[in-house]
Amino acid sequence: SCRREAAAFVLYGNVNDIHPLGSDYVSSRAYVEAMLAKQGYIIIGYDVSRGMRFQDSKEAVEFVRLANENRTEGDKLVRSIFDFPRDSLKALACIEACVVGIETSDRPVAVILDYAEHVAPNGSPQTLTEVDRINSVTLQRFAQLFYDRLQDKAARDATLFMFAPNVHDIAQNLVQSEVVATVEIPRPDAEARRRYIDFHQAKLVVEGHGKIASDFGEDQLVEQTAGLTLTGIRHLFQRAVQTEGKRLSSRFIMERKPELIERDSRGLVEVMMPKHGMGAVGGNDDIKAFFARTAEDLRDGLRDVPVGVICPGPNGVGKTFIAKAFARDSGINCVALKNFRGMYVGQTESNLDTIFSILKSMTPNIVIMDEADKMLGNETASEGNKVDDRVFGTFTAFMGDPEYRGKIFWLLLTARPYALAPD
Repeated sequence: SCRREAAAFVLYGNVNDIHPLGSDYVSSRAYVEAMLAKQGYIIIGYDVSRGMRFQDSKEAVEFVRLANENRTEGDKLVRSIFDFPRDSLKALACIEACVVGIETSDRPVAVILDYAEHVAPNGSPQTLTEVDRINSVTLQRFAQLFYDRLQDKAARDATLFMFAPNVHDIAQNLVQSEVVATVEIPRPDAEARRRYIDFHQAKLVVEGHGKIASDFGEDQLVEQTAGLTLTGIRHLFQRAVQTEGKRLSSRFIMERKPELIERDSRGLVEVMMPKHGMGAVGGNDDIKAFFARTAEDLRDGLRDVPVGVICPGPNGVGKTFIAKAFARDSGINCVALKNFRGMYVGQTESNLDTIFSILKSMTPNIVIMDEADKMLGNETASEGNKVDDRVFGTFTAFMGDPEYRGKIFWLLLTARPYALAPD
């Protein structure tokens, strides 16, 4: 009731995860619905698969009655509660009619768009369909209309929630509107993972399965699940129940965790499990001594460590071998970045957001970037290649963030150090 800055919200990030509500964990959408229902909102949902729908069937019946009042049989706006439109143009028009065309209800209205990136996708006007462009404009108009009604205490309150995994996948004119607020749903931190592990263990006891045994103490198990969503942790427990001995062994987590994170990252991140340490590296005593000191500092959680290291050298000299050995000796998470560049508008930025979200949730960690000169791009990109400019700027800003110094350590491997920007 105190909000006055926006009536439209884009919820992005960890939107497909579960979140605590009362004595249970529910989806992001169910959480928002519960909060709105508590405030007395009429909730209307839409996605391109299921079409328009009301959360409460009684409200759907009442809408049909009011919409068809004083209309003949052949002129009905909606024939029944089973005939709400699936087509986005018709559905959004119907939703608008419910919000502003039928004022007999004093209750506020909340509109929830699932998979909003499929309703108003990002892209250049030349590549978008006419429907996509119309939907984008309609939602911008909704945001402004709902905002204007929010300023008028006599008007019926209306709010719009748009869910999307990545903010770059939605039409940017909509996202960047000053009457639209973007809200990132972060991946779970250590405390959130601890609470969920305790909840799931208690749930297993109530269901008669008994607690899952573990090779780790409580703090170690929380640390071992860094980078996973709560849904991923749920999958770990569900698989562990089916294993012999019903145990979360170190081997079981080492096998399952990389699979869950790589699947969650859509293959953009590879979790490294190096088999050798610095003891397997011959010679290079000065390099080994430096990495040994750095590994110890990272394990101890010190912040006074380098942001990272550039490892130049010709192909085959052993850059990757030494990087993996350092990662193993450090005893912390280690990931390698895959090709994150996309061919569609906004896809590269979307992929980077996914990568950064995972890296933040896995701290402390080491990030290995092979062929760094190609991956990072350059500040002197060609006139026609603006993606390289944005990639370079995004990476340098993230690497330079003092919040992650000593938490994310970068290993940039390249055979062409002269191709890297001076930064």
